[in-house]
Amino acid sequence: MQTDPDARDEGVAQPGVEFQDCTRVQITGTYEDVLLGVTFVSDDGETGTVVDSVGGVDGERTIDSAVEFDLSPESTVIEYAELFESEAAIPGLGDVRVENPQFEDCYLERVDGENGGLGSSPYAEFLDCETVRVTEPAAEVLLSLFWWDERGQLGTITEPVGSVEEERTISATTEFGTFAYGPVITGVELFDAGTPTVPGGGDVSVRNPDAESCATSIRDAYDGPDELDESPPERS
Repeated sequence: MQTDPDARDEGVAQPGVEFQDCTRVQITGTYEDVLLGVTFVSDDGETGTVVDSVGGVDGERTIDSAVEFDLSPESTVIEYAELFESEAAIPGLGDVRVENPQFEDCYLERVDGENGGLGSSPYAEFLDCETVRVTEPAAEVLLSLFWWDERGQLGTITEPVGSVEEERTISATTEFGTFAYGPVITGVELFDAGTPTVPGGGDVSVRNPDAESCATSIRDAYDGPDELDESPPERS
């Protein structure tokens, strides 16, 4: 459980990392390895994800995700880059992780018409702010969410919640107990048998398209002495 939203560099602009467009990122510095998280549409119209290493950087390097993973440049979007200074690329354990600020616009432009919208998926359906129905068998499901405590301070959870045989409805409150304010599920990751259960490394990743509107409704209803902390950048 992570209670400090600033504990890592997710979603924050970083010196030496510039997303040039939907498929390319320029990285400046010295890194042993770089891992990219990518969403794409295959030739048969299915939406997929890739989380994989693309090698190191010594100086400056522009990485084209479509070229690296042999994908169509017209239907490929980088979601994030994770940088490793001295160790092999293990998803979720990088020294720096930077989200692509263009991701949602790129997704809507390149993927939306293929799968019905951001967060729409044949694998998972978000029923409300704290409940998701997973409709694909998975050896493990990783649930990501945030909430606020009695003082209005933000906390986050990214934890496994077990397997799915055929279909399963998962409630954050049932899995983790009650919260003072919230919770809001930001996304789920599905892991096949043999895939390490590491955040960012799932075989399928689905984001909750309504996470920010859920947070807004909770803030609007809050009647405490201070405002609730801002919600963290979304992850899947």
